Amino acid sequence: MVFISGLSYRLSVKDEPYRSYVWARVQRLVFPVWIFLTLFFTLLALTAYPMPLPSFYTIWRSYLLVDGIGYVWVIRIFLFVALIGPLVYWYHLRQGSHVWYLSSLALIYAIYEAMVAWLQPTDPLTRLLLTHVVYYVIPYGLIFAIGLRVPDLSQAALVGLLALCATGYLAGLGYYGLIQDGAGWLPTQKFKYPPTSYYLSFALMMAFVLYLASERIMALCQQVRLESLILFIGSNSIWIYLWHILYLQVFKSL
Repeated sequence: MVFISGLSYRLSVKDEPYRSYVWARVQRLVFPVWIFLTLFFTLLALTAYPMPLPSFYTIWRSYLLVDGIGYVWVIRIFLFVALIGPLVYWYHLRQGSHVWYLSSLALIYAIYEAMVAWLQPTDPLTRLLLTHVVYYVIPYGLIFAIGLRVPDLSQAALVGLLALCATGYLAGLGYYGLIQDGAGWLPTQKFKYPPTSYYLSFALMMAFVLYLASERIMALCQQVRLESLILFIGSNSIWIYLWHILYLQVFKSL
């Protein structure tokens, strides 16, 4: 979804003050979550179904998009990416060389991986900023930056990036799943908080596969008359995601 955000940003970017831009993103991302959470917690307070009303601590952390009931943390990621979007787009416009642009992203990512592996701050505030802000802004910001540049790349370059991501994923699978853990296939979810190479290489690999196949997929959707459904889902994706939280809790309670 962050990859797609980079693609769509190119189409929607307009000349507007940064303050107006941020306010529009807050209205689009944060307000729907707060409305849903209010309805959700009201339902729990009245019925205790599909789960008991959580503690006040969990509730306010949900509104802050930290963790809380879970699931809403991804909105925090979208907000972070939106906040740095104009800066990333500015950098994208000023780097005409694809090689330099992608190499600079790779360098930033290498520094990020080193930070995750070696930085162990003892100060609570520093640790909070790293684990809840920096370690999400950097990797997802880089994916956003890749999404911005993808339409300008040749098919050969896209295939090369796909092969690179596939190689990274298979290397991680071999190392974590067979050598270090010894359990065979290891779920990428174990490397999601914060996202690191095993998780991100698989995600980008699949993103490139879908992007390369997108014209054929859309042609098929047109043949089976799914355009209206796709447009509806695309226009209401945040509400679909939010309401899935309730249905998921109902399913778990059965």
